[in-house]
Amino acid sequence: MGIFESIKKMIFRLLGLSPQNEESESMEEGYGETMNNELTTPEEEQYTENDSGERMTLSHISEEATVQGDITTRGNLQILGKVKGNIEAKGNVAVQGDIKGNISGGKIGLYKCTIRGNLEASAGVVADTDALIIGDVKTQSLILDGRLKGDVDAGNLVVIKENGYYLGDIVTGSISIENGAIIKGRIETVVDGDIEEPFEE
Repeated sequence: MGIFESIKKMIFRLLGLSPQNEESESMEEGYGETMNNELTTPEEEQYTENDSGERMTLSHISEEATVQGDITTRGNLQILGKVKGNIEAKGNVAVQGDIKGNISGGKIGLYKCTIRGNLEASAGVVADTDALIIGDVKTQSLILDGRLKGDVDAGNLVVIKENGYYLGDIVTGSISIENGAIIKGRIETVVDGDIEEPFEE
């Protein structure tokens, strides 16, 4: 398993989640265990821990649910249904549904979903093959194996994997583009401090 697959797996495991595709070997390799969709009672309330070891509640929006309005949570959030509104999470967000609105969180994992809105993640964004995003992305790292139309501002790293289809401008510290990826737009890599002009005589 490569580093990028490990990062994807880490994000979903951090949430205690992984996509619902038990039969897909590639998904098992990329994400690990299957997602548990069962509702919980307050006594069975689920928790996960963030990078600092802080315990956070894991909230669910089920596959059958449709939410109209903004969502704010101090914990982690798993979305399987449809949301029309902005989402703000102190923790991480995993989406396997349809969102019309902006999403902000620590880490954002996207699988088999459609997002029409901007993404802002303090840590990273991972978009798998079946993810479609129309909106801008601001984060530290982006791994794209799906489709994205919008501008990207990623402080550390952008990886466009072989199934990635990107339309827009990228500003990042470092970029990796796999064979087969499609990109149309401008790419600018930036680093801290002044860079001596290499072409001056």
